[in-house]
Parts: sequence; C-alpha cells; structure tokens
Amino acid sequence: MGVANEYFDIYNLALQKGTFFNDYQRRMAFPVCVIGANIDSKFFPKENAVGKYIKFDKIWLRVIGVLEKNEINLTAFEQTGVNVFNDIFIYQPKPC
Repeated sequence: MGVANEYFDIYNLALQKGTFFNDYQRRMAFPVCVIGANIDSKFFPKENAVGKYIKFDKIWLRVIGVLEKNEINLTAFEQTGVNVFNDIFIYQPKPC
C-alpha cells in the first residue's frame, strides 16, 4: 500500500523498530518500505528486519521500519480497508 507518513499518524500506528520515510528517500525515490508486525514475524522471525530486503511484485524493497503489533479491534480497520498487520507500506507522495 502506498502511503505518506501522515497515514501512520492518522491510524495511530507506532514503530517497534526502525524509522518512517524521510525526505531524502522521497526525493531520491528509494525503494524502501515499512512492514507490519505479522510480515516481520513471518519473514524475519529470528533476525532484525530493518536493513533487510523483501520482494514486492518485481521490486526489491529495503525494510526501514517495522510497526508495533497492536491489540486492537480489527473490525473498525477492516471497514476502512486497512489491514495493519499484514501490509507492506511504500512511500506514496500526496497528490498535488
């Protein structure tokens, strides 16, 4: 899912480790992502995912952050189409 940093604020999604997107990554269009807690535990169960790569379709993305696992009622999120634990978040600039 392509998002800007405001997305994480709106849905109150905090980082467990790493960082959100920065201006330099945006300007240079670096292939980076923030992953959810379930993806982290599935693909990187015994190592730190930050700095590792994950393939999304045909693109290799460097993981820069991992979201905290929240114990929340997913029903409210699912109604908005948000799947906070299983998504890969890629920087998407705001439309002009």
